[in-house]
Amino acid sequence: MNERNSTLATMISTLAICGAALAGGGSTGGGGDPPPPPPPPVGDPIQVCGTLFLTPFLGAICASIETHNGEIYLLGETGGFEHGDAICVDGLLLDEAQCDTFCEVAALEAFQGCIFDAKITPDTPLSLSFTGWGMIDADGGCTNFAADTGETFLLDASGTQYQPDTGDYIYVSGTIQDEACAEGCDPNDGCLVADEIDLAGDVDGDGSVGFADLLSLLSNWGPCAECPADLDASGSVDFADLLIVLSNWG
Repeated sequence: MNERNSTLATMISTLAICGAALAGGGSTGGGGDPPPPPPPPVGDPIQVCGTLFLTPFLGAICASIETHNGEIYLLGETGGFEHGDAICVDGLLLDEAQCDTFCEVAALEAFQGCIFDAKITPDTPLSLSFTGWGMIDADGGCTNFAADTGETFLLDASGTQYQPDTGDYIYVSGTIQDEACAEGCDPNDGCLVADEIDLAGDVDGDGSVGFADLLSLLSNWGPCAECPADLDASGSVDFADLLIVLSNWG
């Protein structure tokens, strides 16, 4: 009798443990909540620019970008852009093993991975500000600007009153673009689109260096901080400024 009661007590205890496990969401081989999904793969930040390609495949559209370096990445979205658009993509990179998308077989060439959580923007030409002095070399319809920084730009002065001539030493304020601004001309380090051009020695700003500039220089001879006649910004008008006027005469 005692043995029977002991066995019954053991069975009741076992059922109680199982019931508590089920009530608490535990699993005994069936029922309960399904396990949580695995976390999304972690990618490395990536920023690339290139051409968007939209490839029809099995009733769907597979998006990819071919970068300026010839690399191909699959995209999970298009950002509203169309096939052939120049775009830049900023997102997270998964390698080929992590991509796990049927668009992999639609890629006609080897690809470097997938980009997800991407921000897609237009790929616009490089535009950088520039200010500085340099020498003009106008040859064969192409106006080159050899900057004192060591770079050579194709100069677009169409937005100014200045007419460039070979040998002019000028100060240019403008923007650099990574494209040619004159047909048949080598852009070298880019196209410099001038917003403002000052001819060295042109004290009165009339576009030429002459007696009016010489008189203005002489009338301000001596200490003269931040005055137009202080051409080399030394804080005084002296022989160095006179040499700038004489070397750009005409």
